[in-house]
Amino acid sequence: MVFMEMYCVLMYLSIFLCIDGSPVSVILFAPQHTPEGQPFQLNCSSNIAPVGQSAEFLINGETLTYVRRHKTMCFNTALGTKCRNGMCRCSLDGRSFAIYHKLSIVKTANDNFTCKMTFPNEMVVVSNAVSVSIRDFPTLIMNSSFRCKGPESVTLVCSLEGTPSEFEFIGWKHSFNGTFVRHLKGIKEGKFFFLLLNLCSYQDAGEYVCSLWYKVLKETVTVHTSTTLTILDKAVITEKSALRQGSNLDNVVFSVLFYSSSTIQSVEWFLENITMSFPSNDHNISQMSVYINMFGKTVEMNGFKSEMVTKNFNNLQNKYAICITNTYGKTCGEISYNEKIFDKDSSLNVFWIMLGVVIVVLVSGLITVTAILFIKRKKQTERLIYRIVSSNGNENQYIEPNAEHDVHLYEAGNRPYSELVPYQTTRVYETSHGYLEIQAGMDMDTSRPSSDNYEKVE
Repeated sequence: MVFMEMYCVLMYLSIFLCIDGSPVSVILFAPQHTPEGQPFQLNCSSNIAPVGQSAEFLINGETLTYVRRHKTMCFNTALGTKCRNGMCRCSLDGRSFAIYHKLSIVKTANDNFTCKMTFPNEMVVVSNAVSVSIRDFPTLIMNSSFRCKGPESVTLVCSLEGTPSEFEFIGWKHSFNGTFVRHLKGIKEGKFFFLLLNLCSYQDAGEYVCSLWYKVLKETVTVHTSTTLTILDKAVITEKSALRQGSNLDNVVFSVLFYSSSTIQSVEWFLENITMSFPSNDHNISQMSVYINMFGKTVEMNGFKSEMVTKNFNNLQNKYAICITNTYGKTCGEISYNEKIFDKDSSLNVFWIMLGVVIVVLVSGLITVTAILFIKRKKQTERLIYRIVSSNGNENQYIEPNAEHDVHLYEAGNRPYSELVPYQTTRVYETSHGYLEIQAGMDMDTSRPSSDNYEKVE
């Protein structure tokens, strides 16, 4: 707080004053030079909103006007009117106010401007003074419009008025209905800048901007001026189509979109070079937006649409044509029918049918792939279990090896394991009392191997 009070003391007798130890400033912004009769802006701002949210503007010490913000609106209280563009304005926070003013060399060539605001405790703060003088700034001069009758030529001329120490023409910019089309260099001759368009056509129509930079008071200023070029020529056909309609698709609607810079005088349809006559509602012309190509850029413009309906259409060999006549001539074009083109409803049905086929194919493929993977998985995990009863009466279970995963050190045949064979042995078993004892003198062939099979003696 002590620092702020010391700051206020140091800023005493300047445009800075203090309220409760806080510095308050009012600053006026305005250009030092302006062309005669051209409005310029005076902006009065403060870091704290003034009482009543208003500011007074003065010229050479005399009140010029007051600007005040009330609720959500801004007023010029001297005139008693609401502010509008190019007149005055207020900021939303009520701390900045502006007016537009212009100087006349008849009255004065140099004026001093200030502004002031009132704050709590009836403290009035006056801004810095700004001196504004009239200076003859360079300007560009060009006709507001040009015309060219196709396919003739036209030259656009842009000239510099004034004597800047240094200047340079930048170039030409071509656009149509706000859409940029191209940049053009032009021809420079002193203070004149030319643009020559040979064999003008509908693509040359639109707005052309001439640009130039110059230096004044060590500053570089860029200025522009524009003109409109209108092409006077025959109509231009932009789109042709033929679509079937009707419940049985037995009618065909031929449509043509076109653009014309002048009034349409007539539109005629022809069949085999014979002018067609139509009952009511079978032929009509309406206004609509059309799209046209201008040096590779697609632009939108106001155009027309002509439709012709042929009922019970069954002859695909007939040749249809249209001729459009305006002030500058006649434009004709042939229209052919393509059986692959249907009306919107039939096209939509074909779309849904094709979509259904695609879905069925995808689902079938998914089911097939899933089944194959399931079968393969089942084969990998399935094992056969065999039961083998040993001689001692115990039952053992053996799982068949998996040929795909089990690794064997021996070569397997048709089956991955050896076949079971009857149990054989050379051991001599003790016979029970149900059999005769072997007596001495009985013929015994000890060279033959013993067997587990014995013959019972009767």
